[in-house]
Amino acid sequence: MDYGALSLIPPLVVIALAVLLRSSFESLIIGCIVGFIIIGLREHTNFFTGFIESLYRVMMDESTIWVILVCGLYGSLIGLVVRSGGAMKFGEDMLKYVKTRKAALYGTWGVGLLIFLDDYLSALTEGINMKKITDHFKVPR
Repeated sequence: MDYGALSLIPPLVVIALAVLLRSSFESLIIGCIVGFIIIGLREHTNFFTGFIESLYRVMMDESTIWVILVCGLYGSLIGLVVRSGGAMKFGEDMLKYVKTRKAALYGTWGVGLLIFLDDYLSALTEGINMKKITDHFKVPR
């Protein structure tokens, strides 16, 4: 079935909500629900049933579950580091050694090499730990 301009509504909802809410996860979920509502209206079916069936199919995929678990556990670990103050202390200690913008960039690169156990963990950890340093030298993220 051809949806034409109606297919632009869910991504526009996602973009608008992401800007308003400053949160991507909730915006994506709401955008998906809007898409299923459009499909349900066009095909005269229950959108909620379609949404749940699709969610069930996605959750049955082993790769998807692995990504959700890994991201959730790494996110929890990074949350603990941030809440404990370890990330701020690391940034403060590194500022004693990093004196230039170029050194901040090389330091970020070096931390990325040291922490690279997994692409998710590296991105989360490096971003949190080096934030204070890169902000101090006005290095764009």
